[in-house]
Amino acid sequence: MLFTAWLRFFLIWPGLPAMGNPEDADVIIIQAFGRNTYSDGELDIVVKIIEKAESELEAIDELIRRKFDPGRPNFELAEQAKEIADTYDLPIITQWEVGVALRILYPTWFETRQILCVWPGREEYLETWIVKEKTYKIMQKYGWRVPIELAHARQISRSYLIVKLIMNVDPIVIPSKAKSFDKKSKQWWIRSWYLWLLREIPVKGRFLVLQFLGHL
Repeated sequence: MLFTAWLRFFLIWPGLPAMGNPEDADVIIIQAFGRNTYSDGELDIVVKIIEKAESELEAIDELIRRKFDPGRPNFELAEQAKEIADTYDLPIITQWEVGVALRILYPTWFETRQILCVWPGREEYLETWIVKEKTYKIMQKYGWRVPIELAHARQISRSYLIVKLIMNVDPIVIPSKAKSFDKKSKQWWIRSWYLWLLREIPVKGRFLVLQFLGHL
């Protein structure tokens, strides 16, 4: 499985095939892919909402009231997350944008499931590594050990390897159905496949350098 992940990592574009047995998983973890409301510089708005709210659900509902748009890729991730959660009866830990998408798409269902969100902190950009570190802390709190990693098809190989490094476990992979980009995204690299490549290639290069230097 690790060889396949590294191979797809260097090939840049392909997603990952099915890897591992979903029956062995005890949680679904989700990496978001952009957003259409609030730039990275405006995330203090989200931080203030979650700090003021009495629960994650209240924060999510406030974001919906403010017409927050998760973006098409995150709706696709939410749709697949529900399919997996229903099939294997699993809880979900997700980056907050996908949490909002789940609430918008499935408001009643959302309240029947255990869904925990990873939120930004003050002056903090939630790069993939930080999202996975926060996710792992939640998993440890609940005693969950084997995740199904769900991410955009173009991001899954890097996301898989980061999970492996942080959690020292081979995450389960179900081929991602999230393949869209969104011209309205507040993150420029989510707007098209070629803009994604312009950013992803140096990001992967940085990842390799940091690992080689032993900083990961």
